Amino acid sequence: INAEYGQGDDVIFTSSWDASVRRWTPVIGPNNKVKTLKLLTEYDHEEKVTSLAVLGDMLYTCSGESVVTVWGIESGDMMGTVDYSHHDITRLLVWQERLVLVGLSIVLGDPHTAEELTSRRLDSPVSGGVQLLPQNQALTCDHQGRVTLVDLLELNVVGELETGIREPSQVSLVAGQLLLGYKSKQFAVFNDE
Repeated sequence: INAEYGQGDDVIFTSSWDASVRRWTPVIGPNNKVKTLKLLTEYDHEEKVTSLAVLGDMLYTCSGESVVTVWGIESGDMMGTVDYSHHDITRLLVWQERLVLVGLSIVLGDPHTAEELTSRRLDSPVSGGVQLLPQNQALTCDHQGRVTLVDLLELNVVGELETGIREPSQVSLVAGQLLLGYKSKQFAVFNDE
């Protein structure tokens, strides 16, 4: 399951491999705590949904064979689709009011249509997660444990690190330490020395 907040903190979007994308609002109970979620909208897909992103009044989903769909949030209407199978896109993110698509390439997409504006091919597909960093950079990790730092302004590779960890599930840079998630809850830590 993937989850994203959108339209403030009062809306939650979820997606799953069961081909569902749903928009929820929390129902507040006693002590100002979330009691349950109320379903607002369902966005129909024919294949599993691997990622979603929210920007303004637009919802972007990635499903099946790297097909990105643009939705109007309020209307629930499909605004268009873009086939990104040539980039093997599996992740969607938002950076500086732009859509970032990640897979075998890092692609900057038009926020209205999801059409490709520019792209950079990577050495191998990103499978171990992506983290957007405040310095206009993206940190990615592939299935072989290669961590790549990409400058999003120029789409240049700034640095790479071979970790030797196979099939990492996520990557993060926290307080100068590189964290790689492996399997469910194990982490490898690399210092910036």
